[in-house]
Amino acid sequence: MRPPEALPAAPAPPRPRRLSWLLVDAGLLVLLGGAGAAVVASAHAQATVVVSQSAVVVAPSRWVTAPAAGTVSQVAPAAVDGASVARGQRMFTLSTAAGSDVGVDAPTAGTLAQVAVAPGQSVAAGSPLATLVPWGAMRVVAMVPETRVRDVHVGQKATVVLPADPGAAFDGRVLAIWPQTAQAYIGQVGMPAPPAQEFLKQTALVPVLVSLGGQPRGLAAGESAEVTIHVGS
Repeated sequence: MRPPEALPAAPAPPRPRRLSWLLVDAGLLVLLGGAGAAVVASAHAQATVVVSQSAVVVAPSRWVTAPAAGTVSQVAPAAVDGASVARGQRMFTLSTAAGSDVGVDAPTAGTLAQVAVAPGQSVAAGSPLATLVPWGAMRVVAMVPETRVRDVHVGQKATVVLPADPGAAFDGRVLAIWPQTAQAYIGQVGMPAPPAQEFLKQTALVPVLVSLGGQPRGLAAGESAEVTIHVGS
């Protein structure tokens, strides 16, 4: 008696497509999660700093004035434009109408930006004799877009980079925020405003004053700078 023929094997059940889609969806979620994390990290980095590539070094100067009326009888050899002077260094000598000589010394150490008098010149009391920029007093004015200026506050730390000193970074701090923008209106003051369509929409810039620590020798007013203000915690 012949044994019965083996029955054909039952077909394998179809692979659940729902599971496949779930696996694919999970992969998409992982990928999207990674991209989303990168976007969030980038946004967070942008939110913690405000960068101004339009910045300039400024020099708050002070006048050296004549203490009395008289004639400039002597200008010291060191009293020339661009010269460095120490505090108390003699710069000028005045001869008064009473016949006495009055010396004029540098009130602080710094750099002479401009000498305004010459020997033999008559001056009145209080007349400017020279412009002096005190050492360590230079600041940086950074132009901050109006879209980020709300994040900037007095006292925040800043980092200043000077093209003239590659590889060096100088510490700073926000000292003041101007109450007006640097944006100029199109047209002239006193003339009627042009139609709205003639205005060019631009992002206004707000000047922010930043201190400059560790100022390098030879730093000159007007040098360009790049400022990063650390606005995040």
